[in-house]
Amino acid sequence: MERKWLHSRSLQHGNSAFAVFLYAACISILFLLLAPKEYNFIAGDYYLQLNNIIHGHALRAADGKILDRYPPVIPYLFSIFFTLSEIFHSTPQLFYIIYSVIAISVTTVFVYKTATLFLSQSVSIIASILFASCPFIQFGIVRVASEPTYIMLLYAAIYLLIRAYIKRHHRFSIFMAIGILSGLAMLTRPAGIFFPFLFFLFILIAFSLPLAKRQLFACVLLLSSLLIITPWEFAISRQEGYLVPLSTGGPISIWDGLRFNNCTHRSPLNLSPQAQRLSDTIATHLNDFNSNTTPFLKQQFRQAPMTFVRLIGLKSLRAWYGVESQNKRQELFNLILISIYLILAILGTFSYFKNADRQKVYIAIFFLVIILYSWAMTTIVLSILRYMSPVLGLILIFSAQGLHTLYKRYDSKLQSPPHKV
Repeated sequence: MERKWLHSRSLQHGNSAFAVFLYAACISILFLLLAPKEYNFIAGDYYLQLNNIIHGHALRAADGKILDRYPPVIPYLFSIFFTLSEIFHSTPQLFYIIYSVIAISVTTVFVYKTATLFLSQSVSIIASILFASCPFIQFGIVRVASEPTYIMLLYAAIYLLIRAYIKRHHRFSIFMAIGILSGLAMLTRPAGIFFPFLFFLFILIAFSLPLAKRQLFACVLLLSSLLIITPWEFAISRQEGYLVPLSTGGPISIWDGLRFNNCTHRSPLNLSPQAQRLSDTIATHLNDFNSNTTPFLKQQFRQAPMTFVRLIGLKSLRAWYGVESQNKRQELFNLILISIYLILAILGTFSYFKNADRQKVYIAIFFLVIILYSWAMTTIVLSILRYMSPVLGLILIFSAQGLHTLYKRYDSKLQSPPHKV
């Protein structure tokens, strides 16, 4: 009898997950039909690497040097789309669209299944609806981007980790899989470089296991992720002559995030005269953003400490609503929508903590640490909301809790009998 009940329960969860996948796919297709599209493989960020792979030169330029501006996962993935387009006499854009729809739909299922581990079924469904319908998540559908792949790998790893924590599935294979997924995420976007270490700390601090076992599983995860990135990391570090954190594009991204109005395709921001001068100075010193950018930034800080701090403060705020073009109307829309998400998430967090046990408290803290880490990384480079999109799923889980709390309050008021006069 018990086995039959468990079977029906797992079947119900499987049906729900499939329904979530179909819903997310439909939303992605609708978004695809309505939103303006920009698929540019030829002039895109990965063009040099992609072009070399397509012509059989892997990631090496004509002079034999490795093209290491970006990590290798996305160029190789995009090269598959070109191969498929040749086989089926189609375009790489078509295969990118199909892949992105599937990737975002799969990620929506991971968001749903992660939420079901520590929240109610109804909250989990709301979370999946919010995630799939979020325009910042669907961005990867309408232009060539690394987000669909990066987010899918990240949420697969988070789901497995939270599942191991809640369900006590403590097997080597699970922690190895989390490490492999983390490593692939790092080779997709360098911003994920510290995720395996955060996962490592979560196992050590939160898991209810003897210390020796916690250390063992945490090390398995960390070593698995390091094994994935080591061949690439060794090759590019050896070529550059210093330890390269996954790609050489980091310093240029920092420079790009500080030059603000000194870019022809950006709408001007209303910076103070002091901030504009500092940004102008930085914009003319691209050569100082190399393997050792710290001395130049220290110098700028010493010359105008308050202006430098204010500029970093502006960058940290813009991480929640900014767009690369600095378009004011688009940024206003982003600000309004993200404010709604965050207000609901704060309400949901307070509601969550009212009945949270130790295990659930650790999950909330873990999610908060991931969000703060991503915020810091986005602030360091180009501060735009798109770079925060990988952690929006964690925020939206608590936004769903907030919506559910508001609904319950409203419903209880409707159900309560009227006061007698």
